[in-house]
Formats: sequence, structure tokens, C-alpha cells
Amino acid sequence: MKTINKSKLTTSMVIYTILITFIFSTMSAFSSESSKPLSKKPNKSKISETKECCKKASKNKLNLKVTGMTCGGCASNVTKALKEVKNVKEVSVSFKKGTAFIEFKKEKDSTDKVIAKIKSLGFKAEKNVFKCDKCLKPKEEKKK
Repeated sequence: MKTINKSKLTTSMVIYTILITFIFSTMSAFSSESSKPLSKKPNKSKISETKECCKKASKNKLNLKVTGMTCGGCASNVTKALKEVKNVKEVSVSFKKGTAFIEFKKEKDSTDKVIAKIKSLGFKAEKNVFKCDKCLKPKEEKKK
């Protein structure tokens, strides 16, 4: 009789351990999901700041999406070529991001020339649409 009771006790303990483990693992999975916010509410101060900065949008900056660059050499070639375009003041090209930031000396009347220059190098270029000057600045300039 003692052997049967030990067997039943051992089986019961194994089942109990499995059940408790399952319950705790399920609870921890649900608690981690419930700690995440369901939706992000927009920060009203950031929205008003964006609206204000959009009013001050610069007319002499351009941000392009450039596709086809595969290395730093490509970005260097694009940078060098764009600096030769009349009215271009500053150029920042990133092959990793696939972008080219161009600042003009005067209003951006050279946009078509810049895009044509990039295409002549064998890359595709199109305008990135941003609403304000802050959105156009590369990361290095945002920190200043």
C-alpha cells in the first residue's frame, strides 16, 4: 500500500508543479503585455511647436531621397558633384540613410539641376516632403 501512495503522491506533485509553472508563465506573459500602453496620445506641446516651426520653413533647403548608393564612395561622389552646382552652399549625403541634404545660397531655384546632377551619376533622386526647416536639418545640425 505504501508504494501506491508514494506513486500517487509523486504523480500529484509533478502535475501540481506543471500546473503552477503554467499559471505563472501565463500570468507573466499577460502582465508584460498589459504594462505596455495601448495607444500613444500625441504630446500637445510638440504639436504646437511643430505648427510654429512650420510657419518659419526655409526656402533655401532641400532634402532628397537618393536610391542606388551602395557605399561611402557613392555618397562622396554625389557630394562632390553637388558642390559643383551653381547656388549650392552646403551638401550632406548619407548612403546608409539614402538621403542628400542641400542648402542653397539663395532660394532653391536649382532643385531641378541638383536632381539632374544626381541622375547623371546613375542614381535616382526624388524630393522628401517635409513641412519645416527643423525636419530638413541633418542630425549633426540638430544637436547644435
